[in-house]
Amino acid sequence: MTAESIKKELSARGIEYRDLVAELGVTRGAISLIINGKSVSDRVQRAIAAHLGMKPEQVFPEYYQRKQFSKPNEREKARGNP
Repeated sequence: MTAESIKKELSARGIEYRDLVAELGVTRGAISLIINGKSVSDRVQRAIAAHLGMKPEQVFPEYYQRKQFSKPNEREKARGNP
């Protein structure tokens, strides 16, 4: 999802940044950075996805695709180099 679509979906569900700040104990700036893809937090990304009724991989696919191949062996296998 794009940052704008995440924001729209949160808003449509009546969830504001201040709700996430209070629930997660992080700053509004941290929430913004994570939604905009400038920072990562597995815990925050999972919480946002849960509020949207989606899997984290659906909301933040770029992060979870990178995370899947974080081990050198897996990256090499994906490239076809066993």
